[in-house]
Amino acid sequence: MRILLTGSTGFIGHTLQAALEAAGHTVHGGASPRSAGAQPGRVPMDFARDTTAAAWLPRLQGIDAVVN
Repeated sequence: MRILLTGSTGFIGHTLQAALEAAGHTVHGGASPRSAGAQPGRVPMDFARDTTAAAWLPRLQGIDAVVN
């Protein structure tokens, strides 16, 4: 399953991402634009600015589940 995990750089998110990947899932980690740029494979997310469907739909292409 392809999962978009918001807050993947935090304490809980980091641990959850490892568990999901160990279970065989592909995890796309969401993070603040500042930290996402510093880490390959992270999806930049700014909840204060990304408030429309148009902002989110491209990020959800091919995603089976979202964990927030």
